[in-house]
Amino acid sequence: MKMKAVLTEVEKELLNRLTRLASLLGLNEAAGRIWGVLLLTGGSLSQKEISKLTNYSLGIVSMNLSRLESLGLVKIVKRVGKKKFYAASSSLTDLFKNFVSLIADNHLEALVNHLQNTINSFDDHTKKNAEAILHESKKFKLFLKNLIEKLK
Repeated sequence: MKMKAVLTEVEKELLNRLTRLASLLGLNEAAGRIWGVLLLTGGSLSQKEISKLTNYSLGIVSMNLSRLESLGLVKIVKRVGKKKFYAASSSLTDLFKNFVSLIADNHLEALVNHLQNTINSFDDHTKKNAEAILHESKKFKLFLKNLIEKLK
């Protein structure tokens, strides 16, 4: 697939929107833009090509591609000599599921565990509020887990 030399205005606007959405879902701006370019072009691009389309330096592109690879959002699809070509390996839905799973499995789980381990350390007034927070946290975690299941 031949790389686009430049993005059209409508493509740039779509890329900006994808970047903002990816930022809301936990990616930094550069990672979101790089991932967006790979989604938008739908093919495989080298770091140099990604750099040209995003206006990021090769160093920024390389660092963020490594991060995106570790998150399972991007993969190397071919190599030509030392040159690697990358493609998006996940969809917007996948990114959303990863984000929601992170909230449910890490942040909410840690909050629930902390509250369960310390609930009796609070004075009566605070304990009542902490119990309400614990109840809501469990409810929210269950909601997120159900949402993830529906997205599969």
